Amino acid sequence: LCVRCHVRKTRGQRHDMLSSRTAREAAEVEGAALQNAAAVAAASPPPPPPPPATLALDALELSSLQLLRGMNQQQLAAVVCADGPLRVAAGPGTGKTRVLTARIAHLVEEARVPPQRVLAVTFTNKAARELRERITRLIGPCEADAITMGTFHSLCLAILRQDITRLPEELPYRSGFAVYDEYSSLKLIKKLKMRLEGGSATGAAEQTAEQKKKDDFSAGAVQAIISAAKNDMYDAQRFRLHPPAKLRALGAQKLRLAAAVFEGYQQTLRDENIIDFDDMLLLTETLLRTSERTRRKYAGHWRHLLVDEFQDTNSVQYQLLSLLARDHKNVFVVGDADQAIYGWRGADIRNQARLDSEFAIRTLPPAVPAVPLPHGAYESVQALQTAVQAIPLPPLPRSGGGRQLNLELNYRSRQGILDMAMRLLSPAYAADPSAQLRLVTPEATAEDALLELPDEQWVDAPSAAECVQLVQLEDGEHEAEYVVDEILRIRDAALAAHCSHTRAHTRAPTPPSIAILYR
Repeated sequence: LCVRCHVRKTRGQRHDMLSSRTAREAAEVEGAALQNAAAVAAASPPPPPPPPATLALDALELSSLQLLRGMNQQQLAAVVCADGPLRVAAGPGTGKTRVLTARIAHLVEEARVPPQRVLAVTFTNKAARELRERITRLIGPCEADAITMGTFHSLCLAILRQDITRLPEELPYRSGFAVYDEYSSLKLIKKLKMRLEGGSATGAAEQTAEQKKKDDFSAGAVQAIISAAKNDMYDAQRFRLHPPAKLRALGAQKLRLAAAVFEGYQQTLRDENIIDFDDMLLLTETLLRTSERTRRKYAGHWRHLLVDEFQDTNSVQYQLLSLLARDHKNVFVVGDADQAIYGWRGADIRNQARLDSEFAIRTLPPAVPAVPLPHGAYESVQALQTAVQAIPLPPLPRSGGGRQLNLELNYRSRQGILDMAMRLLSPAYAADPSAQLRLVTPEATAEDALLELPDEQWVDAPSAAECVQLVQLEDGEHEAEYVVDEILRIRDAALAAHCSHTRAHTRAPTPPSIAILYR
């Protein structure tokens, strides 16, 4: 910034600009790696379809002992079922990330899938980095670097860098396009909104508190509406003619203003050869849907698709997955409908039903039990073969399609907490109680089976009986008052006990330790 612009910005605005620049640079670094993978896909013709990657139990190697060590039966089933579509319903604390990484390693090491044919998608850059670190520890840096891992946005950015000129004529984007971050997008939207309202734009992206009080329909609100519309696959013209039903409560005047800003915003981006974060997804979906040659190139390059936190996908992300996997159908998704908390950000829980319908995924008998493997399963390759063969894996249906598997053995909480959580969620499963995950702890299984658990999966819990209380309060203030009152009550009880022991000249009990956890 020049001195004059620097003075006009608040400290918060300067901090946000620096933060967005840092995030943009990190995304560019990750995008470069994905762009290399996209370039490889562009340079080489699609390979012939390989035979289905089904696990041959008699081909298990010594590396499997380290790769699969400590897994329970449900986790192993999700790793070794390498053929056909698979959706894993994974409860919290059930080791889903370990299953995802072990499955990728298993495809490369055991099923002999070339690593460059594997695509793993996560939702944050941090999760992508952690996934790559885990995979590297399992199969080494050379093969791990050949696997395409990243977020939906970085994947789409890499594809657009290669093939954006293949978009339809009405989307005349050119190579070398720029990318708007959230700050730049908000600045343009505010400028357009002020112009349409007959005011003068200051150029600042953020409004002051006084401006926000005067304006109950801020530029930030318009930006959120445009972003949500794009996530629901609305372009500016469709939004103007048929706005989403969930926005009709805004009123006709605000909808007309939002539609006008939307049209001006998209026209400005096209004229200046710029895309924003939401365009990364929407333009890539349009590219793959309208250019069959491009779709076949990328679908043929990545023969195995794996998606983490599937419950957080929106409509555009599901369509991308569908377009890339519809030929080979080697799609593996892991998620939990009960953890779908990002609907306000565009996540669509209906994607689970869409996946089940499109890829004919169903729950098949027999159910894999939520128990560890028996003693000695990891002593040798032969013992592991025998243990895996004993797992009641549901067969693929003869008519084609895939399977749903569950992860229900929880290593994070005690049974009292899990019971309370399941009781809270049970009304959502009134129509089909069998669809609800039944989470259990290792302590609820046979005691001797626990000896096979690795150190990182033990829960060091006290032996005292569990007591979980659910308290509903009016608001955050009442919640804080309740917590403070409880702490005072526990402290007073401890002081009284200490005084009584002092008078009796006996050893006082250890003062209670208190923790407050919040999300």
